Amino acid sequence: MSLPDTQVTAQPTEEQRAEFKRLFLVRRGRRRLVVATFLALVLVVFILRLRGVDEVLGVPSGRWGLYVLGYGVLTVLFSFVNWRCPACNRALGRYGNPRFCFRCGAPLQ
Repeated sequence: MSLPDTQVTAQPTEEQRAEFKRLFLVRRGRRRLVVATFLALVLVVFILRLRGVDEVLGVPSGRWGLYVLGYGVLTVLFSFVNWRCPACNRALGRYGNPRFCFRCGAPLQ
């Protein structure tokens, strides 16, 4: 979801800055939602395993660990695709809440 019609210059316009910030908030929200869903799923499966539940929704409890692992892999892949600067479309890295892009300097907050 980068801006195809705009290029990052040394001094982006106020409209560009506002759009960078808006897109960053959308991407950060998506990232938080996916990670929170993953953590909730891990917690639920852990609690079900502790309680000795044999089957959930017709699926043996032993397979739920594999499903959680698969969802974890998808979460990481989604993060690589989603967690990018809205201005230059380069990865933001491991930084959870950067104020600006470390590569192009675009304001994110």
